[in-house]
Amino acid sequence: MINKYIKRMVILSFSLTTSFSVSAQLLSNDVSQFDVENKLEISPPSFTSDPEEQIESLSPEEVALRNTVNQYAAQVTKLEAENGAYNDELVEELISLGQAFTNLGDHQNALDIYSRALHINRVNQGLHNINQLPILDLIIKSNTELNNFEQLIKNYSYMLWVNDRNYEMNDMRRVPAYTRAANWHMEAYDVIDPPASLQHLILATNFYSKAADIIEESKGPVDPDLINPLYGIFNANFKFVEPYGFVANIDSFISGKLNPLFPSNFETDFEREQYRRNTYRALDYKPSHLSRIVQDKAYTFSMIQNSYRSGRNALIKIIDIHDKNPELPKLSHAYALAHMGDWYLRFYKRSFALSYYEQAYQILLGVEYGDQAIENLFGPPRSLGVFEEEPEFEFERYRVISSVDLSDESAEAEYEFDSEELKNSKYVYVQFNISKYGAVRNLEILNANPEDSVRFRRMARNTINSTPFRPKLENGQPIVTRNVKMLYRFQ
Repeated sequence: MINKYIKRMVILSFSLTTSFSVSAQLLSNDVSQFDVENKLEISPPSFTSDPEEQIESLSPEEVALRNTVNQYAAQVTKLEAENGAYNDELVEELISLGQAFTNLGDHQNALDIYSRALHINRVNQGLHNINQLPILDLIIKSNTELNNFEQLIKNYSYMLWVNDRNYEMNDMRRVPAYTRAANWHMEAYDVIDPPASLQHLILATNFYSKAADIIEESKGPVDPDLINPLYGIFNANFKFVEPYGFVANIDSFISGKLNPLFPSNFETDFEREQYRRNTYRALDYKPSHLSRIVQDKAYTFSMIQNSYRSGRNALIKIIDIHDKNPELPKLSHAYALAHMGDWYLRFYKRSFALSYYEQAYQILLGVEYGDQAIENLFGPPRSLGVFEEEPEFEFERYRVISSVDLSDESAEAEYEFDSEELKNSKYVYVQFNISKYGAVRNLEILNANPEDSVRFRRMARNTINSTPFRPKLENGQPIVTRNVKMLYRFQ
């Protein structure tokens, strides 16, 4: 039971409302857009019943958190009254107040408080000062909790802008900022619908590439630190082509003969950039252009064409780094070779793919944990990806949202086919063989929901038939895998 003194203190603290000066446009690069006249109100909680009854339901920890918020709010009000609204000492107190709101789960109030702290920091220390980045990190965390994607785009752009103003072009201290921004854009691509999602993929590719540029210039072309951004480049380019399954006749595909349309500025915009072009970078358009050009199907097609070379060249670089640095783990070398095999297999260059799979297999023989890696890489056939959207390419597909391998009899016996979740889902339960080249063969639909939809079965069959698999290897050689059973759920 909370004693009466604490109860009265908490009730009084709930009634405290503090007004703050705050900028209306906090993350614009143009300081003229700041509006210092706007006010931020931290409103007291509203009660639907007697406040004392509400207080009774709070745990001591919740009471302590709420008291902390009001103590910091009172201190901010005091400092503002004594030294003015732009006193630099306010920044530390505002950060503490924002963190108290964060601990309460009130991310909107936390965001507003952090934003004011950032504004005061800029007023006192300059628009470009590096000390604002820890505050920006807190703003990013709040916007992440609130799913404010539009604001997060501005946040990460602003973070890069501050880094650009403080460090020289090839300063290694810029690498973490580029990598962090690229990682976020990859996450955004997975949750945002096309065509807007394509903008994030392009930005991620270019930020990884700029990080790689800096590392290569500073440490040399075969430094192991290049591996992580190169894998980022590979992963982004993989996502460009992921919706299309197998791409046959790649030589005609990337030459444009299958679709001769190219945007007029296919190369020229890139050449104006201050960064030299890496062979594995996506076309480097300004962010302001992206929302327009991703609507252009010809541009989208050209990005896919460019992705074949970009993804391949990033992997070639990774493999070369392993070759030139024999102290690197053999396991990571083998995985790089296996990924290269996957890349070639996706583009129907089967002999190249099998050659890289065999190289990976041979490296793993006799290596510690090599047997486990061989089983993971070349045991049961592995899908090279699921379709994340419905591209207009050859035929319509459904989006796969999950797949379960039920080839093992015990797994099939234990699976809950009668679950309510499955009954309310679109799914097909199928059996097929996988060729030694990773292609689906002899597909048979064992069960489906809805049962009577011929169109759904046809679309599901098309989707699965075009899904490439990494084939199973025995003694380093690919073999046919028969009677694979998979349950696919569709959006």
